[in-house]
Formats: sequence, structure tokens, C-alpha cells
Amino acid sequence: MNNSKKILYLISRSVNRLKYYSINKFTEGGVFVTPSQMGILFLLRNGSILPMSDLSNALSLDNSTLTRHADKLIKREFVERVKDESDRRVSKLRITKLGLFESEKALKIAKQINSDVISGFSEDEIRIFIKVLNGIISKFDLKKGEKNE
Repeated sequence: MNNSKKILYLISRSVNRLKYYSINKFTEGGVFVTPSQMGILFLLRNGSILPMSDLSNALSLDNSTLTRHADKLIKREFVERVKDESDRRVSKLRITKLGLFESEKALKIAKQINSDVISGFSEDEIRIFIKVLNGIISKFDLKKGEKNE
């Protein structure tokens, strides 16, 4: 089979492998969040109080998926909901001290996973890989529900 016809398959397979590798590494390191939940904690680590819609956009997750992740983080007391004073309908999230501690553990492991991913590749290969990944993210920005042309 022509390699250009296997791109979607290879991306899907590599994403799944990396997801489960990450989950295993987090579990081994005593981290109790998933990679997606870790993304929420990382966005809140600097003390930001962000609307759920901003988190959803930043992580490319639909609102219901983000809400599910947020609910699990709230249950574990890693984040808390905060009402917007100017619009009570808007729900925001803020990281807790426990969440900061969890994110510190996750960050150390995430750095090791990043090192594992690029291990064995040259600087040029890594640069091109990052360019390709950013290109895919940009090309298929689904905010409008369609592929960008």
C-alpha cells in the first residue's frame, strides 16, 4: 500500500499508542488524571480562572466532553467551579492547591514522555515533525465544522 494512503491510519494508531503509554506512565507515577484532564490543569496552573468555553476551544474538545472531564476534576478536588460575576450563566474553572500539586507531578511525567517521543530522532526530524503536527492542527481547525481550505 502506498504510504500516502496510510496517513490517517498511522496518525490514529500513533495517537492511541501515545495515549495509553501516557496513561500508564501517569499511573506508575502516582498521577490520577488522564492526559485530557492534565490539559485542563495545565491551562489553569498560572492562576487563571477560565470559562469552560475557553478551555474547550484551547483543548479542541466539545463542551460535553470538557464538562465530563471538569466534573471528574471537581470530584477529586483538583479544580473548582467559579461563577462569572458579570454573567451568572457562565461557568469558570479555577485550579486548587491539590490540583497544583497533581499538575506538578503530571508535568514531570509529561516532560519525560516528550523526551521519550523524540528520542532517536535528529533535530531536523523533530523540527519537521512539529511543523507537520502544527500544520494538521491548523488545516483541520473544526471551529467552523469544516476543513480549512
